[in-house]
Amino acid sequence: MKNATQKSCSSWWHWVTVSVLAFLSAFAVNIQPTVVERTNLFGMFRSVMGEVEPAHIIAVVALAWLYHRVLLREGRPFSLTALIVGGLFSAFLLVGMSFSTYEDFSFITASKRQFALALTVFLGYWAILYAGIKLLLEKLDGLALKDRPYTGLWHKIDRHIFAFSVLIILVCWVIFWAVYFPGSVPHDGRYQLNMYLGFQTMSQHHPYYSTLLMGAIYSIGASIGSSNFGVALYVAFQSVVCAVIYGAACSYLRKKRLPLPLVLGFVLFFAVVPIWCTYAQTVMKDTIYVGFFAWFTLECVKCFFGDGGKYGCLRLAISAALVCLFRNEGVYIVVLALLILLFLVKLRRKGILITLAAILAVSFGLNGVLLDEMGIHSDSKPESLSLLIQQVARYSIAYGDDLTEEEKAVIDAVVPYDKLENYTPELFDNVKRYCRGSATDEEWSDFIALWAQLFLRHPLVYIEAAVNEIYGYLDPFYFYRGMDAYQLYNKAALTDYDTDPELYSTYVTSDDLRDSARQYAYLWQKIPILSFLVNPAAYVWAGILLLAVLLRRKDWRTALMYLPPIFVVLICCISPVNGLLRYMMPVCACMPQYVLLCLRSKLPVAADDSPPAPKTAA
Repeated sequence: MKNATQKSCSSWWHWVTVSVLAFLSAFAVNIQPTVVERTNLFGMFRSVMGEVEPAHIIAVVALAWLYHRVLLREGRPFSLTALIVGGLFSAFLLVGMSFSTYEDFSFITASKRQFALALTVFLGYWAILYAGIKLLLEKLDGLALKDRPYTGLWHKIDRHIFAFSVLIILVCWVIFWAVYFPGSVPHDGRYQLNMYLGFQTMSQHHPYYSTLLMGAIYSIGASIGSSNFGVALYVAFQSVVCAVIYGAACSYLRKKRLPLPLVLGFVLFFAVVPIWCTYAQTVMKDTIYVGFFAWFTLECVKCFFGDGGKYGCLRLAISAALVCLFRNEGVYIVVLALLILLFLVKLRRKGILITLAAILAVSFGLNGVLLDEMGIHSDSKPESLSLLIQQVARYSIAYGDDLTEEEKAVIDAVVPYDKLENYTPELFDNVKRYCRGSATDEEWSDFIALWAQLFLRHPLVYIEAAVNEIYGYLDPFYFYRGMDAYQLYNKAALTDYDTDPELYSTYVTSDDLRDSARQYAYLWQKIPILSFLVNPAAYVWAGILLLAVLLRRKDWRTALMYLPPIFVVLICCISPVNGLLRYMMPVCACMPQYVLLCLRSKLPVAADDSPPAPKTAA
């Protein structure tokens, strides 16, 4: 009788718990991020919840059943990994809600009542994220990948997966390119062409060798036909290069016996997700660099698996050099990746070491000494210190009266003090355009010293300025709209400094047709689930989940391979724009390789093969 009573009480508390958690989750998902003013607790929750509808009740019931099955059911073990990752993601969402609405922590810290509301939302998200991540981890634990033989058309596709992948990707890209023919030339692309053609002073603001390649191919096309042909020739070149690289990545996934349907899913990812088709037809530095970065990552993964082959180190060295030459900060990513390989891979250490030495020599010689001798200098200091300048600008607006005339003079030496009023929390450009190019190193040093002093006075202002620059890389439901995600526009004249009609590039299709293609690209942001494929924060979440799976298995060596993309994300977080998809593209392009690394222990092994584990140091 006593056991029956205890069981009854246990069952009663079980259903109370799952019901409360279900209510909290439904509440968190449905509320509007509002700063409440009502003093009554019930009125406060009522003001943010709105009218209770049948859909809300259905959601509570469904979530209660989910939590009953996943969280508290006997025999379902607790998951510390899901708890930690779920809490982290819940915090990301809460910060995104507050800053996307108020540009500060108001939704969380406006009052004690507000904090109680925010805590409720946090717990609601935490519960549903814990349940979802726990289910995912359990599925991965029980996953057994199988490689089966194919017949007919599927067999032919499997045998020629590289050619098939490249063909499908190019066909889909060409369809979109035809709508925007000869290609889009946004501001950055036109700026690079201006420098190559001599209408603007050459600098390292955009990578010099990227500008050189772009300008040379454009000039060849323009000399053969017209400016439109020059643009089209460069678009064709970068499209073929990137399609071959992405096709090679998909082919390698299949070589490692990842199931063919999953590999074809990655082929479609590159073919139809608008990230790739839009930038394939855009004349700017990012497209070709992302391709080179994906190639370098692929060669690193091959080296990790011991699959480099006879020319593996040569391919690794070439791809590494291209990453360094086509992105100003590329050398840091390459050096980090090569040091990791040097530590992990027992064989080929000599080749990796030679590659590392060669990369340092190339980067120092070509990007440093040679360009300095040519008088091509970097003007990127404002960009590299954009976060600091944004923080000082926000400080000047909030606490400008606290600044002395001497302190204002220190700021004015770097950026005109009266221009700080143009501060925009998520975009540095509105202040950057006024930064003084004549500022000396000493003036910058004084500015940095003042920046440190001001932080000690009002640290919260600095923290809020920093979060405004990064929350777009944390909240997968937020899309930054202050700048086009896909750069689908053409500046028409390739230069403002010449009136030669041959230097004009214009679309040949109608506005209506291009608008339809543009709507297709932006439609992905509005479709549930698909929207995650075009959201930079979603790739951060995916990377964290993959890394958590590896750490949960105590596979520390494979987890180290994730440090380069983590470094890319950190660079994005100090970039001039919050949550810009273009900055996250290198990570997006490498996601198939990182999925492969995560599934390494699950890969099927043929009878005549050894396990696909890397040859690591003892």
